[in-house]
Amino acid sequence: MVTLGWIQGHPSKWKTYVANRVAEIQRLVPEAHWNHLPENSNPVDCASRGLLPGDLVNHELWWNGPPFLRCSDSQPVNSTVVLPADRQAEKRVVAIAATTNADPEEHNLLTRVSSLHRLLRVTAWCQRWLPRSR
Repeated sequence: MVTLGWIQGHPSKWKTYVANRVAEIQRLVPEAHWNHLPENSNPVDCASRGLLPGDLVNHELWWNGPPFLRCSDSQPVNSTVVLPADRQAEKRVVAIAATTNADPEEHNLLTRVSSLHRLLRVTAWCQRWLPRSR
């Protein structure tokens, strides 16, 4: 169901890997109507869940598929998919950076020295002094 949630969403919502796969699927199959098929209606699960080959010979679901496929008026079980909370991690995270002007009082050292060279010397001295003072 998670994959259906990805496919039904816009690729820009997901991280790069998922977004690229979703975009490719949507490009190759643009008019598809994706639906969820529960485990008990999925014929593929018959073979992968331990049915013996002899049992598959007479297994209705294996040979004919889910009942709603044979009825023209019936709709698939679930066409709306909501992503579980643990899969929301695939969503793209947007980082926003903001800058502000600092108040001149906060940087007293910058106003107390007359040149960049002197500022660098004082800063280097402070960096040498701090570890020794502890």
